[in-house]
Amino acid sequence: MALEQIVNRVSEQLSQVLPPGVRQLRGDLEENIKAVLREALARMELVTREEFDVQTAMLARTRGRLEAVEAELRALEQRVSALESRQK
Repeated sequence: MALEQIVNRVSEQLSQVLPPGVRQLRGDLEENIKAVLREALARMELVTREEFDVQTAMLARTRGRLEAVEAELRALEQRVSALESRQK
């Protein structure tokens, strides 16, 4: 859901629960609520679900590559160690 849709939805829900006397100011209140929500959500540095999924997949690939490199390094260290012990 887009940030603006979230702001509109929350703003609408909040304005619906306003007491009857305050509902006359609904338009101004909605705009103020939207401004506050936009600012608060912007400070949270939220990402979309799609961006999150892309980053999660990238992290999984990177983790897999790191594990492969670590295994290769261990194998090379064992070979070096074996060669060193033969030379002694």
